[in-house]
Amino acid sequence: MGEDNDFFIIYSAFHGAASVIGVASIVIAFVAAYKFSKVKQLPWGNVLLYSLVVSLGLSVAEWVTIDLFLEPSAERVVLAESIFLFILTIPYLVGCIAIYKIANHISQNE
Repeated sequence: MGEDNDFFIIYSAFHGAASVIGVASIVIAFVAAYKFSKVKQLPWGNVLLYSLVVSLGLSVAEWVTIDLFLEPSAERVVLAESIFLFILTIPYLVGCIAIYKIANHISQNE
């Protein structure tokens, strides 16, 4: 019984730490994207912010869809997660392209 309790404590601690780091990373990314969106001469500055907003919205939609509308069937949940994983790659790709375009613009101005 003690090993199970130790496992649960370690598991919870690592998941808690990962959650805190994840939230901090999201906040930092939003602040940076917001600052980029305020620079008028910067191409794709708004796109980076919009891709983060869309990613956040899709993550919330995934959570709502899986938790509220799907039966607790493992097959349906896995299928929904797979579909949302594919859909979420689109704003990530657009965000990466925006970062590339911004970096390219900055390097050309130096």
